[in-house]
This record gives sequence, structure tokens and C-alpha cells, in this order.
Amino acid sequence: MPTDPNSAHHQGSATMRALGFVARPAPGDAAAALRWVDIPMPSPRRGEVRVRVVAAAVNRDDVHAAEGTIFGGVPVAPRPTLDAPLVPGIDLAGVVDAVGEGVRDLVVGQRVFGVVYMGRLGSLAPFCCTKASRLRTLPHGWSFADGAATGFTGSVASMALKRAGDPKGMRCVVVGASGNIGGLIVQALVHAGASEVVGVCSGANAQHVTSLGAGRVVDYTKGPWSRESPVDGAPFDLVFDCVGGRDTEAHALEVLHGQGHVVTLCGPIRFLGGTRLPWTSIAGAIAYILRRSLFSRFRGPRYTFLSGTEPDWSAVNHYLLEPAIKPTIDIVHRFDRDDVAAAMRGVTSGRSKGKRVVSIRPDEEES
Repeated sequence: MPTDPNSAHHQGSATMRALGFVARPAPGDAAAALRWVDIPMPSPRRGEVRVRVVAAAVNRDDVHAAEGTIFGGVPVAPRPTLDAPLVPGIDLAGVVDAVGEGVRDLVVGQRVFGVVYMGRLGSLAPFCCTKASRLRTLPHGWSFADGAATGFTGSVASMALKRAGDPKGMRCVVVGASGNIGGLIVQALVHAGASEVVGVCSGANAQHVTSLGAGRVVDYTKGPWSRESPVDGAPFDLVFDCVGGRDTEAHALEVLHGQGHVVTLCGPIRFLGGTRLPWTSIAGAIAYILRRSLFSRFRGPRYTFLSGTEPDWSAVNHYLLEPAIKPTIDIVHRFDRDDVAAAMRGVTSGRSKGKRVVSIRPDEEES
């Protein structure tokens, strides 16, 4: 095998070397099961673009999809086999290399960032294909690492902000404020004119969350954060829950007024997706989300569970594409099996302070 993962393409071969899986890893085993695989060079279909990947990012959902534990076990990604490996990776940034039929807004040579969702070929590869609608032009002054750190995270964060409504003048709490999505939400709330932004995280990440603009930080390790949040006893307007769990929802309801709103990314199960659950538990979680969403419309505070995967670029533009708002990059990893495995272990540990980015092509990483 070539030592350079990009060399197969440059040698004119119809294959390329990527990082992936040849069998479904057991929950918690994805990092150990990751390996180099030789796969066919992709060709864009109608409405798709092939991207020469410069930087990718590792997300918790990449690991959960590979292990088959998304939402407790919903099979959203293909099962990997020796003949048909699964290459993970939702986030990417790079250069348009080829366009499929019907693509009008993107051209070869254009610098882009965006997402590729749960197919067999993700972004931990020298090239991948995705729908043109899932990409947008890399903003001026952004590095490819910035773009790779923003696609999925920015899409979810902007969706949460859009569902919550205009935060101007609102008192807001962000639970999980030191994470990828929570960090962007904190910055966007400050920029949008929220009257107060409280970040909930561990004490070890307090300085980081304050640097993002949070007026105060509550350390959840010292006890229920709802007891520490109010300064003057006044209730809050919005709670953004990036952690999940019924206890988190209960704390949110303690600090919100009757017309307040809790927007949750995970629902009633903390960090939903890390383990396989019985179908009865999955059905119970779905029923709970539907029941809470419906009943909260009549008796507040309002409860919203985020769903959907397609990026809403208009929302991203509105809330996040400001010079003062940037994703936090924790570590930039090499495109190396052991280094990417370390990134996977980092994102599933819950201790990453921002995104884990993978440099696929270090020679093209200039801003």
C-alpha cells in the first residue's frame, strides 16, 4: 500500500486510501476498529459535487453512526463490510473537484465547506461526494480548518437559535456551553443582543466559556445548576440544552418563566446515541418527546426537540457568519490512523473543548 493516503489519485489509480471500518464496531470500540481501506474514487451523481477534502472534523455522531447507536440504535448508516467499507465523517472543507449534472451554483476550483450525511463514503478520505445543497462557499478569511469545524456544528447551532426565536434582550442559559455546538450558541446569543448569557459547564472549562462571551459560568459539578443560575431571582427566557436528560430538563423548568422555551438537542436521554437501547426504550423516548412537545404548546414553558439534518444556510448566514464568531478548534489531528482514533476517543469522552479537526492535506491549509 502507498504510504501517502493521497498518492493513489495522483498516480492515476481508480482507488484512494481512506480511514474507515470493515465491520460494525461494538459500542465504544470504533477507535480501535478504525483502519486504512482502499476504496474506489467517487464520481458525482446528478445534483452532487466531488470535493478534494483539505480538512475534516470528527464528531460524536460519526462514531455513533459507525457503531449503529444513533438515537439508541436507529440504523442510519450502512453496515460496513470487507468489500464495502464505511468511511465516517460528516464535516468537510476543501475544493470542488468535479460537479454532477444539474449543479449550477458551484464550479470546479471553488473553496467550500459543508456536510456529507451518513453515506458509505464520508469526509475522512482524500475525496468525497455530497449534494451541492449541503455545501457553501468558504467565507473570506476562513481557513479550511474553520470550515471543517463549522458545517455540522454550525447547522445544528443555527437551527437551535432559529427555533428559539429572536434572543435580543432575553436571559439565556446554555447547558454544555464548552462543547462544539454550545460554544457557537453562546457567541451567537451575545452577538444577537441577549441581555444575559449563562454558560453551564465544568469548572475546568469556565475560562474558555467566559472567553466566548458568557457573562457568568455555572459549574454543574458542584450541584444542580438551576440553584446557582439566578442572580436576582428573575426567571430566564431561553434554555439551550446540548446535553440531554430529564434532570437537565427539570433544571431548565426551574429557571424558566411560564412563557419560556427549552430547546434540546438530545431529549430525555443524556448524550443520546452512545449505547444501543432496546426498541422499547427508543419508542418510549420518541413518545416522551412528542408528548412534551405537544403539551408544552398549551402549558409552558415551551419544549422543542431538534430534528432534521439538512443544513439551513440562511439560518447559518443569519446567526453565525459574523467576523466575531468562530468555531473553537481543540486539536488539529494528522490524517493518520492512530491520530484520528485519538480524536474519536476525545469526542466521545465529552471532554473536548471545541472541535477535533483532521488535516487531510496540510499543504493546502492556508487561509
